[in-house]
Amino acid sequence: MFPALLCTLLLQTMPPAQPATLPSWTTAPPALAAKAIGKPGYGLLLETEGGRFLLTNLRYDLLEGNQISRTIRAYVILEPGGGGPYRYGFNLRYHAKVTPEKREHPDCEYADFFYPVSKDRHGLFGLEPGSSAEKAGFSSRYYILDIDGKTFGWNEWVANYYLSTHASVVIHATKCPLFFGSGSPLTFTLEGNPVALPNPEEWVIKAGSFAEVDKAVKDEALWAALVAAKEATPECAPLTLTLEDGRRALVIRNPWGNVTDDSKSTSPLFEFWESTPTQYKLIASVPTPIEGRFVKLHDRWYRIQGARLGPDSRRLEAVNLEAWTPDVPTLLAGRCPTQTGTAKTSDREGIEQAANQALLAWKTRSLPDQLAAQNRGSAEDLVLSLEQGLLTLDLDVKGIRSRLDVAARAEAERKAQAELAARDGKAAPPMQARPITESERLADLLEQRKAILMAILGSAKQSLANLRR
Repeated sequence: MFPALLCTLLLQTMPPAQPATLPSWTTAPPALAAKAIGKPGYGLLLETEGGRFLLTNLRYDLLEGNQISRTIRAYVILEPGGGGPYRYGFNLRYHAKVTPEKREHPDCEYADFFYPVSKDRHGLFGLEPGSSAEKAGFSSRYYILDIDGKTFGWNEWVANYYLSTHASVVIHATKCPLFFGSGSPLTFTLEGNPVALPNPEEWVIKAGSFAEVDKAVKDEALWAALVAAKEATPECAPLTLTLEDGRRALVIRNPWGNVTDDSKSTSPLFEFWESTPTQYKLIASVPTPIEGRFVKLHDRWYRIQGARLGPDSRRLEAVNLEAWTPDVPTLLAGRCPTQTGTAKTSDREGIEQAANQALLAWKTRSLPDQLAAQNRGSAEDLVLSLEQGLLTLDLDVKGIRSRLDVAARAEAERKAQAELAARDGKAAPPMQARPITESERLADLLEQRKAILMAILGSAKQSLANLRR
């Protein structure tokens, strides 16, 4: 689909990442990606100075104002798979420096430092018996000031990962005295014990937010690689549609949807992209079920009739679209094309505006001939239909404005409570859900339709009066 397809070829021939080139990424094994929530069939394996991560669950959304949102879910690879192939017999923990008046030990606690803990002793001070550090004379009483001249911003996660990816390190430490006096500076060159890492399929992952990932995703090449990995799966392979005017659109099915903050997988999505010779433009991200929903492609509205998968139920084979034309009898009866509420606000506004324009054109071009050809019975039916439609439409408008008013008053009350909570040092109340498919502009458009129907009703009543004479 995108230039990202070229990225797939590059990734297949990319040499193993070296520490000097971090961050780097490769295509994640499908068995590892399937461990993510929702069991997606793709992902990127991200290598950073602070650890190894799985990136997957790529989702595109079109927000209000045609702003494109893209989101992913990140997982850290836990040890042993999340580390490198070297072990030193201890893990690092960070100790923050203390002020002189709070120090419990002279000199040694003025500065920041790392200290070693042993897994064999459940995270207590110590070294693993027989480890390379123990053999080199290193001790749990040594406070580590830097490793290869680096302090890693005193991030113990990054420091531990650095140890696991280096065959040897030079550690500058201080041996803290038991009671009084200054620490003794010491230098150690430690050799890591090489260990066999488990296969990626055996790695354990944990979802979360990570600073290392936040930095890496600033690189657009990473997003392109993730798009390529996603579209290389049969489930997300792009489908090209040729519209009735010859122009093209692309549809991508995302069966894994998205992962919400409460770690639940949402319904699948269908992404609709306009295709032009120079670019692809996201037009809509439609959740399932898609039947009956609207999508606007190349300035024309279409109603989605359905989709069909291949024999393996994985690859998208067809999406059926029907060019949408406003149905005048439906509009005369006061029914809205988007009354089901499945379209988002901006789409509802666009569809209802198109319906108003079609109704105006019918009033000017077709209504006079229909009135001239009708008899008394059909004239009475038209008047009754219009009057009932106006009553229905009036209730719809009042309902929209009432719901918007309730939401606005609830938000004002929430803000007032938040201010009071802030004064008392308490947590602010959560935001209330607002009507996401309704707006004041939508209500105004329906008010315009009422005005159009009133004009049509006036002509219909005049025609009926003439027939009764």
